[in-house]
Amino acid sequence: MPAIRTPHSTPADTSAAVDAFMATLDHPHADAVQRLRALVLGVDPTVAEGIKWNAPSWRTTGYFATTHLRAKHGIGLVLHLGARDRRVPAGGLAIDDPDGLLVWRAPDRAAHLRRPGRTRCASRRRTGRAAAMDPVGLTAAAASAMA
Repeated sequence: MPAIRTPHSTPADTSAAVDAFMATLDHPHADAVQRLRALVLGVDPTVAEGIKWNAPSWRTTGYFATTHLRAKHGIGLVLHLGARDRRVPAGGLAIDDPDGLLVWRAPDRAAHLRRPGRTRCASRRRTGRAAAMDPVGLTAAAASAMA
């Protein structure tokens, strides 16, 4: 009898899969992706990682964040509700983003793109103010709002 698969029980849903992916990743900012991995995994002990959409991604009960590796300059972090359930809670998503770091691509998906080593992001051009990078706070807020 075949084993019963539970959600996130595929070989791609493991840190070992992410380690293997990172070992072969040819990206100018691979070191920043490794730092992002450590930050997101450090937010909460229930956060796990895997490879989803051909990139390191993070989940609690469902995937909520994926690394954007195709950014023209640097890397990005896409916060989302996952592939299956895209229903937005009544009143919208509550993610604390006082510096305006997120760009909302859809009601269920926001992105933060930045160049590693810089402390300001593109939101300065949009809002006229500097946006301090706080990926731990941003990711923690997103993880709790989207979990």
